[in-house]
Amino acid sequence: MLLDLIVKPEELMQRTAIQTSGICGALLSEDDRRRRNRVWIILCRDFFQPMIDPAGSVLDIATGYGEFINNITAAKKYAIDANPLSAHHVAGDVQFTETMADDLSHLPAGSIDRAFTSNFLEHLPDKAACDRVLREVLRVLKPSGKLIALGPNIRYAYDRYWDYYDLICRFRMPRLPMAWR
Repeated sequence: MLLDLIVKPEELMQRTAIQTSGICGALLSEDDRRRRNRVWIILCRDFFQPMIDPAGSVLDIATGYGEFINNITAAKKYAIDANPLSAHHVAGDVQFTETMADDLSHLPAGSIDRAFTSNFLEHLPDKAACDRVLREVLRVLKPSGKLIALGPNIRYAYDRYWDYYDLICRFRMPRLPMAWR
């Protein structure tokens, strides 16, 4: 049954952070993953890499298939995900930790230059969970560090945005910086 592949409602509400790579894995073929990775190669090279110092450190929050972290250049690369299968997708130069996004206790305070997350925050069960994640990110970022948060633009994907069972939190990206205050 399809719902057995997806997070059950009672599990969804109990968790403080949801990672959907298991859900995506049930929906993406190997060809789809290869096509997505080709897109990530271009995104990282042409858009994200200029924001990331190759001599610095970067943390990929909810790494999933590791498409970002595997295609970015940095001296220290970290990836986290609640799904243990993500460990099989990150490259050898990436330090992977299986953990929830609101528990970055394995990283020292002020140790990360850039944190990155893609299409993750909207899967959190509520804004309080998002606050916990953002507090942990702020804790591990250096004073000059930055969070790069990529999310879907509902304006252009309004007809498909809510197709995933676990999409709960609604964010309009121009409003997200208000959470940092």
